[in-house]
Amino acid sequence: MLALMAGALLPDLIDKPVSFVFSSAPSRSLAHSIFTTIFLIAVVVYISRRLGRSKDALAYILGHFSHLGADLVDSLFIPEETFVFLFWPLITDYHHIDTVQELLSLVTPSPCVLAQTGITILAVALWLYDGKPGYGSFGSTRY
Repeated sequence: MLALMAGALLPDLIDKPVSFVFSSAPSRSLAHSIFTTIFLIAVVVYISRRLGRSKDALAYILGHFSHLGADLVDSLFIPEETFVFLFWPLITDYHHIDTVQELLSLVTPSPCVLAQTGITILAVALWLYDGKPGYGSFGSTRY
C-alpha cells in the first residue's frame, strides 16, 4: 500500500513545490515527465529486486502511472491543460499553476472533479470493506 501511495503522490510532491518556488517551472514538469518516470521505475525495480520485494515495485509503477493517467484525463475537461507535460524538458511551453490560489481555483464541482471524488470515496470504502488489505504489513515479507 505504501509503495502504491508513493507512486501515486510522488509526481505532485516534487513538482508542485518546485513550481511555487520557481515560477518558471510548470507544475507538471520533472516528476511528471515520461523520461523521469522511466528512470524512477528502473531505480525502483532495481532496489525492489535487491530487497526481494518485486510486488512493491509493481505497486509503485501502478501508482505512478495512475497519477499520470489521472492528469491526462484533465486535458479532456480543462481546455488549458495538455498532455505535453509528459515530454518535459523537450516541451516546456504549456499551462502551469503559479500560485496556491490558482491551484485551488481549479477545484470546482465540475463533472470531472465530482467523478474523481466519487471514485476515490468508492475505492476507500471498498478497501475498508475488504479488511484494509496491505495495512499493517509494512516491513513484512509475507504476501
